[in-house]
Amino acid sequence: MNTSVLTDYYYICADILKDYLPCIPKLKLTNAKGYYGQIQYDGNNEFTIRLSKWNLDCGKRKYWDDEDIDELIDTICHEFAHILYWKHGTKHTDTTNQMRNFVNSTLKILECEAKLRIIDGFQKESKVAI
Repeated sequence: MNTSVLTDYYYICADILKDYLPCIPKLKLTNAKGYYGQIQYDGNNEFTIRLSKWNLDCGKRKYWDDEDIDELIDTICHEFAHILYWKHGTKHTDTTNQMRNFVNSTLKILECEAKLRIIDGFQKESKVAI
């Protein structure tokens, strides 16, 4: 199984949310069938997040669709929210939703910026060609 998509999105989400979390948990990928994600408190404000390759991994990036990515981001944000609110409840759900929305908005902005750089590059090339 290709675990790079799971790992990449975990660290992308962590990078986007790092200013809002007291720490970034260690990541472990598992073959567990009973959960999508799981968090463990290791002590001293340290955590480990486990993501299930069995339930989340769709293989090579070309096999992932937007729904798969959304599910992965939601799972990661859900586990990150446990750092702030350990038990499930309204605060945990609201925090998960805020994190997910922030990550998705940031990714959309980065995608737009990348497209603008491409357009800008074409404009510079066309000016040189004239």
